[in-house]
Amino acid sequence: MTEYITPTTDEFSNAEQVVTDVMATASPQAMTKAGSAIRELVIRPISYLLAWISGNIDHQFGQTSVSTLRNSQETENPLADAVASNYFVTRRAATRSTGVVTLTLNTSSLSLPQGTLFTAEGATLRTSRQVVVTPAAVAEKFDTILYVIAIAAGDEYLAAIPVEAVETGALEIPAGADITLQRQVGAVTGVELTSPVTGGLDIETDAQMMERAEYNTAGAGIGSYNGLRKRLEGSPVTVLGMCVVAGEDAPLFRARYNTLGINPGGRVDMYVKTQLQSSTATLDVNLADAAEGEDVTIELPADKYQGLYRVINVLVKGEYLADYSVSFGSSSPLNPSRGARLSEQQTCTVTFQAPADLDSEDVASITVEYMPGIKDLQDYVNSPENAFLGQDVLVKSAVPVTLGLDCALVCPRQLDDADIADVKRIIAATVNGLRVGNGYLNFSDVQKAVQIVYPDIQLRLPCTIRARMVLRDGSVDTFYSDTGVLDLTTPVNSEYWEYQMCFFSLIESHIRITQIA
Repeated sequence: MTEYITPTTDEFSNAEQVVTDVMATASPQAMTKAGSAIRELVIRPISYLLAWISGNIDHQFGQTSVSTLRNSQETENPLADAVASNYFVTRRAATRSTGVVTLTLNTSSLSLPQGTLFTAEGATLRTSRQVVVTPAAVAEKFDTILYVIAIAAGDEYLAAIPVEAVETGALEIPAGADITLQRQVGAVTGVELTSPVTGGLDIETDAQMMERAEYNTAGAGIGSYNGLRKRLEGSPVTVLGMCVVAGEDAPLFRARYNTLGINPGGRVDMYVKTQLQSSTATLDVNLADAAEGEDVTIELPADKYQGLYRVINVLVKGEYLADYSVSFGSSSPLNPSRGARLSEQQTCTVTFQAPADLDSEDVASITVEYMPGIKDLQDYVNSPENAFLGQDVLVKSAVPVTLGLDCALVCPRQLDDADIADVKRIIAATVNGLRVGNGYLNFSDVQKAVQIVYPDIQLRLPCTIRARMVLRDGSVDTFYSDTGVLDLTTPVNSEYWEYQMCFFSLIESHIRITQIA
């Protein structure tokens, strides 16, 4: 709805003086003194209308300026929509978060209707299709039915079921959060959230829309941040953040882009964040050809889960293997293993010893952690319409540094749960809004962001920031800071990723706030 303003007394007085002067010039004989008919019935109404029009025109100019809209958090603003349309940008609608629920069953067959509901951390999740759990793969596929293979786990079976949030908007629930099935199903003996609920977006704010509009006015230099970011606005995958760096692993010949035959050199690596939390998925590999006691080597399919960070676990014959090895390689003879890591050129091989009593129906269930969308984005930048800009650009998964944060706050009033929840929302939004490759988190920036919204609330030290990162070799490291500053720019481990490749990920349930006197 358009907002109109009422002219102030001074604005009306100024307009009245202007109209009076015009009247005196055009008709010197007219009686324009206060209380006269002309003054009350002509000059004053016209003056009010003039002041109203002038004030609202200025107001509308202000409301449609990019500098104003870049700080606006409105989501229903036709003025901002009109401005953005000038840059061929439209407001993004809210989308749903998705995740994976693993059911423990006492049978290898089960059917769940479309819309089966789950509850996790107060949010409602559902299956978007009918789910049929079967003991073996089904050759025939249907768009409305999802077939899931039941994996033996001791005397029970496991089935990984994709779910989505019922409500649209940004929803972040970590893996392992408590989850329940709303309607009791006899065959289900357990429910676990094995992949975080993530990937959903709130309806775009004016500020976010204006940031995207900026890309359409930026220079589209080859391999530049703005050039690539502008192109990615039309990609099939939403990119929440990215960092463009010159790769170190293979030469890049760009002589065809100029007439001088000069080779600037260097590969362009583009590290992208497509969702706030990384996802997990389970691949089932048949072990029909494996022999008891011999090493089994499985190369994960090259067309699935490109850019995976690590192998989480391996399940064979109902037992999680304690001893297995993982190696990363490259499918490209021109790009070594280190250069292919986290891209679609990355290969991943899992090796373990085959257990006893294998039969032709046994499978190895390998659970991996990855960032979705890498292949689709690589195909997009390689497409003919993007060949000029996307040539020699390798899309890679940005690496999440998953955070937890504990701090104190001071406020003259006692904050209730809603206030604390809103403070957590602001903290999470501030941290998650940092660019990929920022590498540096300062608690003072978080303090300022909270005070903009709540001037009477002061976040205070001590502040402990906990961090978890998957390393190059697929292991996981945890570290922390109690100074209020987390710095990734000086790694202490050779297997750490460079900070340009990383992004901070903080969800509200991982924030703890204590109000002190």
